[in-house]
Amino acid sequence: MKNKLIERILFSILIIVISIVNILLGKPSNIYVDTFYILIGLIAFVYTIFDYYMYNKNRKEVDDQLSKEYDERDELVDGKVSKITLKVILTTIFIVMFVSKFTIINGDISLFIILVTFIITEFLARKYYNYII
Repeated sequence: MKNKLIERILFSILIIVISIVNILLGKPSNIYVDTFYILIGLIAFVYTIFDYYMYNKNRKEVDDQLSKEYDERDELVDGKVSKITLKVILTTIFIVMFVSKFTIINGDISLFIILVTFIITEFLARKYYNYII
């Protein structure tokens, strides 16, 4: 597990600093938005510190769980999941192409439909094959 403490802290500090600069140099109408960004930055900072503390507290357990080897069963599940996902995605593409002949469908909407179908199908197929095998 890669330790991302420094990146998270720098990101939250960057959000806070940019928001403070916007408050000092910006319009008065953006004060509420910038205050919200400062709040988000503070929440991210506190979460990072808390997450780092909990990781160090349970480091041995977390490392043991993440170091499990990738066995043949996982490879079989991944193969079956990718096969069923590909079939469903191709079917979705054909349906979107067919429907687009009769109605106007933007490219963004069709890609969103395909992406959502992919995410749902992969999740359900992985859950199903992990249950079966």
